[in-house]
Amino acid sequence: MRDEGAPIRAVAERVDATPETLKLHYDFSDERNRMEHRRDVFDEIEL
Repeated sequence: MRDEGAPIRAVAERVDATPETLKLHYDFSDERNRMEHRRDVFDEIEL
């Protein structure tokens, strides 16, 4: 999911599941990709 750029919270709302459930069963990204995704989210925040 994250490799495709979809935020977990958005997908969770759309499919009526918790983010934890999606992470457990469907998030196959490695730790490096998860770290880069978190960085991208913070880069988009305007301070």
